[in-house]
Order: sequence, then structure tokens, then C-alpha cells
Amino acid sequence: MGDVVSKYAFYPPQGERQIPGEVLTLVTKHKNTIPAVHYKYEDDNHTGLTILYSHGNAEDLETSADLMSALSTDLRSDVFAYDYSGYSLSKDQNGQRPLPCEKFAYGDIDAAFDYLKGVGVPPEKIVLFGKSIGTGPTTDLASRDVGVSGVILQSPLLSAVRVVMNTVVTLPVDIFVNMNKINKIRCPVFIMHGTLDEVINIQHGRTLHSLLRNPYPPWWIKGADHNDIEARHYEPYINQISEFLKNVQPTPPIPRRRFFTSFSSFG
Repeated sequence: MGDVVSKYAFYPPQGERQIPGEVLTLVTKHKNTIPAVHYKYEDDNHTGLTILYSHGNAEDLETSADLMSALSTDLRSDVFAYDYSGYSLSKDQNGQRPLPCEKFAYGDIDAAFDYLKGVGVPPEKIVLFGKSIGTGPTTDLASRDVGVSGVILQSPLLSAVRVVMNTVVTLPVDIFVNMNKINKIRCPVFIMHGTLDEVINIQHGRTLHSLLRNPYPPWWIKGADHNDIEARHYEPYINQISEFLKNVQPTPPIPRRRFFTSFSSFG
């Protein structure tokens, strides 16, 4: 039923896409292939962290390339960015571009996370960063207690339906219901949101912050709208994120409980 909402939640940029840099191809658990780019910071003052970035609904790896490169340089960290199934160069098993949806987005971030682990990046050196609709897959992954050191949510949503209507009850068609998952995140979570956001009201960010299990001081960006934070507030944006990265500490996954059964022998 969430497909109805997905139709209006995702706005992939149209036309032929050209992604700058070395493009990797990831295979998701849904058998889709998605592109990704690993922006590597090579200097000796590297933070040692890798930021796994999930972009907004009307962006892709082409439109966000300059920002990803700048973030890597100015945050002194690697940045790993990927596109959702249904965006840019993604394809399904038949070689067609699939329709983006919540289920695919969760599989997409899983593929990106698994790739990083596969090339030797431990979870405790990964910080998840989601923007707008990207806070959906970001919150979902972090809520599964995968051991990342921190989470950044920029202009997050309580849920997709709640962006367009006030409802106390979560409707069956709703997707990315962050408000039901965010209190499961054990690592520090940094939320930033513009006070004049006309797409996702700041109350979404404030409510999510109130639900956090391990809150980090939020940044309510005075005078900022939904899509102008990086352009109009770049210096404090970098400073705020940098300060958060200095404070994150590894949060190892909770060990799985092992059960032992005693057996008696009868003679």
C-alpha cells in the first residue's frame, strides 16, 4: 500500500545522468543494481571516519557530486554516497529503471553499508548521514543496532504522510515512519532543521529529537528553509558537523544472547 505514497515521495532527476568520478555498482538484496561513489580523503589529518550519505528525494549522485566532494574535504573524512533504486543509473533484473519505493531504499542502504564493511571499514568508523527522505533509510539502518558511531539527520521527517497531513494514527499507506524507530538508536544522533522549512516543518525535527535515546544538542537553523542550508549556511554547517564528529564514540552492537540447554542421560 505504501506504493501510493512512494509515487509522490520520490522525484528522481530526469534525463541522461552523468555521475562524476569513479562509479561503483552495488547489487541489492532485491537484485537491483545501484551506483555509488566513494569520496576518499587522502591527507594525514583524516578523522578516520567514513560518512554514509543518503540524499534527498529530488537529488542524485550527479546533482550532489560537488557537495559530497566538499564534505569529504572540509570534514576530513571519507564520504560514501549512493543512489536509490529508481534513480540515475540504477537498473532492475531486466535492465530497466525500477520504480523507487521504501522497501528498495532500505535494501539500497544495506548494500552500501555491506560494501563498506566488505572493503574493511568497521561499523564503529561509520557515521550515517541522511537528508530529508534520506533520513528514512538512515533511521531504519541505525535502529537495527548495526554498531555505527553516530547518526546525522538533516531536515528529517516523522513519516512521509505526516509531511502533508497531521495524523495521530500511522496510516497503512505511510512510509518511512521514523518516529516509530528513532528511539531504538543507541548511538548519538545529531538533528539539524531549518526554522523556516516549508517542505518538512521544523516540528518534525523537534519531535524526533524529543524521542531520542541518546540525543546530541540539535541545531535549529534560524532563517533556513529546506533546500538552502548548504548554500546559505555552509560555514556553520561544516562547523556543526565537525564538532559532532569529534564527539562520536563507537557503540558496539548488543551481543546476541546465547541459550544453552542441559541434557541428562538416563541409564
